[in-house]
Amino acid sequence: MSKEPTYWGSWKGRVIRAIAIDGAHSWSEIRGLTGLWENTLNRVLRELYNDHMIYQNPKGTYCVDEGLRSEYADFFQGSVEPKAKATPKFIEKDQEELFSYIEKWKDLKKLPFDLGHKHFFLAAQYLDELSKDLITESKTEVLVVNPFVDMCALSEIMREKAMKGVSVTLLTRPPEADPEQYRETKREYHLNMKQDGVIVVYNKAVHAKIILIDRAVAIVSSMNFYSKSTGGASWEAGLVTIDKKVVAEVLGAVWGVLDKRESKGVSE
Repeated sequence: MSKEPTYWGSWKGRVIRAIAIDGAHSWSEIRGLTGLWENTLNRVLRELYNDHMIYQNPKGTYCVDEGLRSEYADFFQGSVEPKAKATPKFIEKDQEELFSYIEKWKDLKKLPFDLGHKHFFLAAQYLDELSKDLITESKTEVLVVNPFVDMCALSEIMREKAMKGVSVTLLTRPPEADPEQYRETKREYHLNMKQDGVIVVYNKAVHAKIILIDRAVAIVSSMNFYSKSTGGASWEAGLVTIDKKVVAEVLGAVWGVLDKRESKGVSE
């Protein structure tokens, strides 16, 4: 295996990959594939320009220095790509509608948190309900990190959204990490999820529980995607954030794990 290429593990590396490996040509495509906010992306592009690592051809298409492009091509040769190549089209109006939905949901449940603070705490049935509702309301992308995923209401909603064209990615532990008596059932369910369009990526080290909706809302909690956790048999709690910088940091951390060589996609 080749060594990690220059900038790998940073936002610069993510931008280089978007151009050299994932085929992004325009500013909007790079932003869609990296998840960087406007000011951050412009800063990263400027720094890469100054380092003479990227340039634009006469048509305005972004290109990568040939030596650096070769480093990334060698690094990704033969790897299982954890992300879809298509550039997601995020619409700010859709993201704002998610915030409005949370506000209405909060009022309906008569909960005291204030969205003006950008973060709030939920526990028990409220955490489960909002997680289900936000996945249902997603328009473009659902990204889930959870070590324990089997058939439950949350995972079934993920399948439904994938079948409706939403980009749904699951980063989880492989069935082999479970006790032997549960492995075959979980393996079959994960393959069913993939057949419905969910991108399933395995990494044995995963223990975080994260849900990202349309790159606008992040939920970080203790809740597994098991009926016991979501059904109330165990007490679960977590934090929800709509803060752009925090969501971007969570997204970057998740992608950092997706990009690791030990993260492997499900095969038929």
